[in-house]
Order: sequence, then C-alpha cells, then structure tokens
Amino acid sequence: MVRIKAVLYAFLALASFASSASALQLGGLLAGHEADFQAAGAAHGVDPLFLEAVAIEETGNGTSNALAQHNNPAGLMDPSTPNDTGFFNFGSIADGINAEASTLQNGYISQGLTTISAIGAKYSPVGAANDVNGTNGQWGNNVAGFYQQLGGTSMAMGSAQPGAAYPGMPGAPNFTHAATPAFIDQILQKFSTAAKGW
Repeated sequence: MVRIKAVLYAFLALASFASSASALQLGGLLAGHEADFQAAGAAHGVDPLFLEAVAIEETGNGTSNALAQHNNPAGLMDPSTPNDTGFFNFGSIADGINAEASTLQNGYISQGLTTISAIGAKYSPVGAANDVNGTNGQWGNNVAGFYQQLGGTSMAMGSAQPGAAYPGMPGAPNFTHAATPAFIDQILQKFSTAAKGW
C-alpha cells in the first residue's frame, strides 16, 4: 500500500505540473497583471479569464502599441477620433483592465450578449472601418481558444453578478485538488472501499 501511495502521489504531481506547464500565460506588458484582471472581473461581474483572453487577442499577448503607448489592453477605440481609429488612453494598465471589464459588462453582457461569439459580433464586427487588416472575423474563435487555454470552462459569460466570484477567483469554491498526502489518502480510501466489493 505504501508503494501504491508513492506511485499515485508521483503521478498526480506530474499530471498537475504538466497541465500547468502547458497553460497559456499572460505575456509582454500583460505579464504580472493577473491580480488586476481578478479585481476588475470581481468588481464588474466578468470572468477574469475572459478578460485575459480578450486582452491577449487585442494586444498580441501584451505586445501591441495600444498597450505600450495608451495602457489600453482591450483595443477600446475612442469614438471622437476619425472612423474610431484612435485608442482611449488610460493612466495605467490596471485602469485599462478595469475599463475593459466595465465596457464588457455594461455594453455587452448586461445587454444579453453572453457568449463569446455574440460578444465578438458586436465588439469586433466584420467590415468595421477600423478593421484595416480584415481580422475581425477571427476574433470570437481566437478569444474562445485563448479562454480555454487559460483554463476557462464556461463559454457563456454573465453568470455572476458584479462582486460575485467565478470558479478560480478568490472566494470561489476550489474545484481542483493538489496532489497532497491528504488527497492521496482520500483516493486510496475510496479505491480500497470500492475494491472490497469486487
């Protein structure tokens, strides 16, 4: 039983490492802003992983001029500029992330657009004057892919109210288990109980 326990512990630890190593992470100027996405998501009732996925798409994972020069992680366009081609400026990246969350909640999710594809059709419409490279048509698929790579599981947004927790956010139930000795013992106990009935 001790040897089985050691092998099970090693397997779960390796599986945990492999899944975390393959996950997409924030890069460039977005790196280190995970807490800002969490705070903005909690404040506005938007899944923080969705906010991260949108920012990855809009900034080339933290490498865009909009982010570097305007602290704008979401490609939010200033309607006072010709053809909406100028970016809103924010005092900090955290301020830009907060504006992203507010915009998505107030202009999309609260209006009944609660799937990534529905949000994308309005947020990044095909044929928009500011879509000079014709890339808006891929926005929904790209964001959905990034969202899943970040660990997002619900493709429907808006299930939380502002101030509520999404799974994985501080205060939310933890649905994942670390490969701790107590967890291993729990698995072995269930296995032993089930094996007795064979």
